[in-house]
Amino acid sequence: MASPHVGDIGTPIIMTVYKHDGTILDLSTSGSKLIYLINPSGSRILKEADFTTDGTDGKMQYTVEDGVLDTDGQWRLQGFVSYSNGSWYTDIQGLTVLSND
Repeated sequence: MASPHVGDIGTPIIMTVYKHDGTILDLSTSGSKLIYLINPSGSRILKEADFTTDGTDGKMQYTVEDGVLDTDGQWRLQGFVSYSNGSWYTDIQGLTVLSND
């Protein structure tokens, strides 16, 4: 994924969700799919995620809306998925948001 810039709109932020053993988690039967975007100051923004395909590839995405990427620097991402038998958070990933200077 290319690094987004401050002010970008429509950029997909894609996460692949893995099981503890390192294999891809099939998301096709999941309930909630969420992505937390944590800006450089530590504020959390919660967004609903969609499948990139049918969910069997473990990928979910959030398409950036106006005003979300408002600060350059090192952001963090964390996914959340739920199923009928439980819910889980992903490992935290880094995301660099570039300035427009």
